[in-house]
Amino acid sequence: MVTQTDFIARRRYRDSAYSILAALYEEYQGPMENMQKTEQVKTRAKNFTDYEMDFDPSTGRHGAWKAKDELVRQGYVCEGKAGGCKTYCLSGTGARICNTLFKEIFHPSRGEYTLVEPLHGRVDARGKFRSDNDKSIEKEQKTVLKKRKRNEAEK
Repeated sequence: MVTQTDFIARRRYRDSAYSILAALYEEYQGPMENMQKTEQVKTRAKNFTDYEMDFDPSTGRHGAWKAKDELVRQGYVCEGKAGGCKTYCLSGTGARICNTLFKEIFHPSRGEYTLVEPLHGRVDARGKFRSDNDKSIEKEQKTVLKKRKRNEAEK
């Protein structure tokens, strides 16, 4: 189960991996879709961390971007190449991790956290992306409302 992984247990609000996942999750459009160039991800990730993104030779500290290596190794982030540039996107597992992090652990309703969600749709608990233009969302919402009414009527 995604919520019980060691990776989730080690996450801290605004840590290095959090920032990269948040940046990719905002632009998420499905597993292995919407590959983004390194600089795009780094620029957005800066908004989600208190650390510098790149290696700082004066202190000898690795930047937040170094967390990307573990995310790729774990299979949460996919790495590719396009036009000579490295590109990144979330895998299905990465989307499920983000869903858990941003909807259950670091959701604004649980403290003073920033809301992080995809800009062009939503992700369900299985990591499946639904576009804002997807008519099945409306259908799904109607089904949920019908089930709630039925359950209330049975009580």
